[in-house]
Amino acid sequence: MKGFKESSRTILQDEDNTIWMSHGYRGIFHISLSNDLSRAESVTLYKSSKGLPPDLPYNIHKIDNELNISTSAGLFRYDSKGDVFYKNPKYTEIFGGFPYIDKITRDISGNFWFFTHTRMGVIRETERGKYLAEQAPFFRLNSMLLPSFEHLFIHNQGNIYIGSQNGLIHFSPRFNEFRKRGSDPAYIRSIRFISKDSALAITDPLIDNQKSWKDSRGASVPFRYNSASFRFSSPSFEFPEGTLFSYRLSGFDNDWSNWSRQGFKEYTNLKEGEYTFELKSINAFDAESEPVKFSFTIRPPFHRSFTAKLIYTILLLLILTGNIIFLRRRIEKARLSEILKREKDLEAQALVFREQSLIKEKEIVHLRNEALQNEMNHKTKELANATLNLLHKNKILSHLKENLTTLLHPQPGHDLKHQISQLIRKINREIKNEQHLEAFNTYFDEVHQDFISRLKNAYPSLTPKELRLCAYLRMNLSSKEIAPLMNISVRGLEISRYRLRKKLDIQHNMNLTDFIMSF
Repeated sequence: MKGFKESSRTILQDEDNTIWMSHGYRGIFHISLSNDLSRAESVTLYKSSKGLPPDLPYNIHKIDNELNISTSAGLFRYDSKGDVFYKNPKYTEIFGGFPYIDKITRDISGNFWFFTHTRMGVIRETERGKYLAEQAPFFRLNSMLLPSFEHLFIHNQGNIYIGSQNGLIHFSPRFNEFRKRGSDPAYIRSIRFISKDSALAITDPLIDNQKSWKDSRGASVPFRYNSASFRFSSPSFEFPEGTLFSYRLSGFDNDWSNWSRQGFKEYTNLKEGEYTFELKSINAFDAESEPVKFSFTIRPPFHRSFTAKLIYTILLLLILTGNIIFLRRRIEKARLSEILKREKDLEAQALVFREQSLIKEKEIVHLRNEALQNEMNHKTKELANATLNLLHKNKILSHLKENLTTLLHPQPGHDLKHQISQLIRKINREIKNEQHLEAFNTYFDEVHQDFISRLKNAYPSLTPKELRLCAYLRMNLSSKEIAPLMNISVRGLEISRYRLRKKLDIQHNMNLTDFIMSF
């Protein structure tokens, strides 16, 4: 046709002489023809932008002279005013369980005859507004239909003609007979447990080809035969090619399999555990059988068996026991080693303590010896000082004795008073005699390790009287003892001590005697 080059298998003419055409991959075309019907004046493509669902294909149907489009989401009706499609709620509810309807035909009784991609059926109105779909009478015809090229002619209520691959089929509906048709039982014909080496197999001897497995029976299979093969059938003598099977292996499959004509099923590399193979069939008249079951157990391999687990447990306990014993011995050994180490440390500490004790004892002895020596030196110094004083006094007393002896035998012509006056003057001279002081200083230096010499060198401005005061202080004499030795009063001695502090530049917080003793 001029102006339109698309191909189509479904074409409908509308009341206004326009043409509706479905295309399997593009959508719905609406074509307006010229008056002579020789060319297309306008072509409009309808798809999701015009209200239809996005999933193709679309099929066009005329129901009660009304255009409807069957889609995956139901049937849609055309609104010429809005030039869009909207869902037809009535027909969508009627055909809701059958998506992608290829063809719909309505008879004079109001029944809807329809074809899907795989099946044929009729929807009858049982009550007002209630509809029931019938498919069982046509199950044996489904495999004979030509998908997408179905055709049905309704001569009258008792004579329906259907196009098929084998020719024209005459159908006379007798629904009561089909409703009474029962299901055909399913049979497990054989069960084989196959090892990884396909040359070895176990065939279950309990399988009886003449008996339906309605009760569960158990079989215990070694793990090496962990692949199972099931063969099954159903004695449907009327249209056996329409019999379908569904199965599942509990413990392996979650859901039943899809219906299929396949009469066998294999499972490979099954894990150890309990399994139940369930089988059911459905005949050409949609009658489903009760499931038959066969239970079996795949025993675990030896390394996962109860015996192996028991051995593993015993070995584990032995290993744990050995580890505990080893750890205990190791801990005991470490503890003994720690004890020996501590003993050695204690011995070393005791040795160090003994050595330190000996050193301290030696130091104590040394300190004691030093103290004794110091005390001895002090006593010696005191003895020397006393000796010096005694010696000096003895000299003076001897000299006085001689003079007094002379006075006992006065010579004639000598004045006794004059001699006594001379003796007193001599005693005074002895008291003030510098030579005696120098002799005292010399003896004092010898006893006190050159104290006077060192003091003179350090403080050259000191007078002989001040040096003598320092010597008496060195001898640790008190002020009352020093005053008569120096022939001065205690008050005069305090003044001499004050002057001596100034010359020695001694701080106020330091004792003069301590300074002299430590010099």
